[in-house]
Amino acid sequence: MTNYTKKAAKSTVIIFIATLAAAFFGYIVRIFFAKNLTIEEFGLFYSIIAFLGLFNIFKSLGVDKSLAYFIPKFNSEKNKKNADKAIGYSITILFATNIIFIIGIFLLSNFLGKYYFKNNDAQLILLIMAGGFFIDSFTNIIKYAAQGYQEMIPFSTLDLARMILIIIISYFAFKINHNIFGPVAAYAITPLLLLIFYYYIFFKKVFEFKIENFRFSKKLSYNLRNYGFQILLLYSGGIILSYSGTIILTYFRSLSEVGIYNAVYPLTLLLGYIPLTITNVLVPITSELKNKGMLNHLKDGIKIVYMYPFLFIIPASLLLGFFSKTIIFILFQPQYLSGSNTLKILAAGSVFYSLHVITYSILMGIGKPKLNTKIVISGGIINIILSLALIPKLGFFGAAVATSSSYILMSIMGILIIRKYINIKMPYIQWFKITISSLISLLAISFLSKKILLALIPKTFVLLIIFSVIYAIIILFMRTLSIEEIKNLMKRFKKDIKT
Repeated sequence: MTNYTKKAAKSTVIIFIATLAAAFFGYIVRIFFAKNLTIEEFGLFYSIIAFLGLFNIFKSLGVDKSLAYFIPKFNSEKNKKNADKAIGYSITILFATNIIFIIGIFLLSNFLGKYYFKNNDAQLILLIMAGGFFIDSFTNIIKYAAQGYQEMIPFSTLDLARMILIIIISYFAFKINHNIFGPVAAYAITPLLLLIFYYYIFFKKVFEFKIENFRFSKKLSYNLRNYGFQILLLYSGGIILSYSGTIILTYFRSLSEVGIYNAVYPLTLLLGYIPLTITNVLVPITSELKNKGMLNHLKDGIKIVYMYPFLFIIPASLLLGFFSKTIIFILFQPQYLSGSNTLKILAAGSVFYSLHVITYSILMGIGKPKLNTKIVISGGIINIILSLALIPKLGFFGAAVATSSSYILMSIMGILIIRKYINIKMPYIQWFKITISSLISLLAISFLSKKILLALIPKTFVLLIIFSVIYAIIILFMRTLSIEEIKNLMKRFKKDIKT
């Protein structure tokens, strides 16, 4: 007897709390760096992160991320040895490709520092951070193995622990020397501490990984490489979407503009944590339900994740755009205010990004990475074309338009594909009602903002409360979310699904 709704909900709550905490501390890190670095140093630091991040997926060939699909498959077959073999194979591939990567960075570091980053400190920073990225690759093995085993505590806390350690180490580093090598030291030391702690506490005890089970299997290695190759293609598109704006900005524009873009861009990604939290649970559970032939339960779960997250995402994106200048003014220094219009564009795009994240996870869970590959690569190509066309003239605003346009394309493609393969009805009417409710609420606080005479922060707080109350009333009045629907959802937590 397995209650998949309760199982998913319990895991979702754990991940949601830890992910939001990690996102919070992650953005605290950016704010902390922005206040302790010059805008050029801030831009250089995140430009190097983007450059190294561009090669992350190629170092593993996608086999580490494939653990989230294969481990639950082997568990459903009660085949622990194959699960250990899959982990061992991933470690071997990762070590070999990382060595090649480090050698390549070492040989090209001087050239990149002079002609791409155009900064005297870039070469040394690039080498130090490449070492940190090398170690961090192996902490990701632990992370994806935990996702596969549906051990959500190690999976969800790893990124949170990373952010906390970075804050602590960089704080003391800034105390000793107030320059860019503070965050560089933090990003180099943190992965090593994480690897030591999570390996001995979780990898050995929770997963009960046995290296002696690792024997080369031609069939298993083929399956991992084949699935991993699809993930490689898929994630290559995703990495292009994440980093192409920063990389092209670095080449065509100044490091100051790179800094502004990297201050506002992650703000909009915070909204993506809502569906991302759900889909981190959805991938292994979808895989398990599919392999057990429980397609009706799978469809019910998919309907829920396409509806409920957008009750928060759509109004949050509109609020983010409305308060763009206020948010940037509070979090950053005045020289970052020129990114307010960029934040508006990215906030609108975040709704479509969230829709894409959900579709992506469903297709991964049912073992259809090729379809995701087509979607993401299409988005990546459009992103590059638009970025090359817009960034030289419009700078970071052009990067925002290119990125948001890519999200729109991918979400449309995803909806068309998911309807074909899962045969479910999309909640278009509910999405429309949520959007109308959000816009009416936004118009109300836009009018009231001129009438309320308070200081900036108290005024913003009051407007958010007013928005929330009006929005909730309209949502219930328009029957977008009914009380009966909530009761039915709660009943699912108490009802076991016979397998």
